[in-house]
Amino acid sequence: SILPYMFSFPGDPDPTKDVLPMTFPQVPRTEGYSSYILTLGGGATQWSDDTYTELSSHMSQVKANGWDGVCFDWEYLADGATITGVQGLLSAAKSAGLSVFLTSLAEGPAQSLGGVVDYTSFDWSLVDYWVPQIYGADGTMPAEWKDYVDFWAKSGGGTSVQNIIWTAPPLEKILWGVTATDETYSEVMTQAPGSGGYVGWCYDPY
Repeated sequence: SILPYMFSFPGDPDPTKDVLPMTFPQVPRTEGYSSYILTLGGGATQWSDDTYTELSSHMSQVKANGWDGVCFDWEYLADGATITGVQGLLSAAKSAGLSVFLTSLAEGPAQSLGGVVDYTSFDWSLVDYWVPQIYGADGTMPAEWKDYVDFWAKSGGGTSVQNIIWTAPPLEKILWGVTATDETYSEVMTQAPGSGGYVGWCYDPY
């Protein structure tokens, strides 16, 4: 069967390095996938407005190199990071003709901005899919994964464990980031019927 998406991780914590031509001269086409998504960033990335601005200037290059979409692995907000900054990056990706995925920790990114930060004005129309990572650091599903699903799917957001206030995106825009097993896929879709689907992380098709 054809799966919709393959995500490729260049792997540098500085996402501005991942857009250099030598990093991805050709899309790594793998049989069985219909779309190929370049993932930028990761757990060690410090997302700042400078990072957003730098990456924005490279989105047309990502498209020109044959990628169908881009996934920003958005796990930590650096000092001074703003909603305006990240939304500028998302807009640049969309303007380049890329599908836009945004992935983060189970209840959204951690932050060093101080206190409780209000992200309820975040514009979800700039994101095709939101991919909360509800698996554990060891690659297994933690005991509280259903709480993470309910935060987005049933509570409609709220104040996250990272002290950011969210309004959830439309349920059909949520792809749950889970461990790559058929049992997990079934369980998460049972917990959140009507959601967009899931992404099996920690999986290498090679």
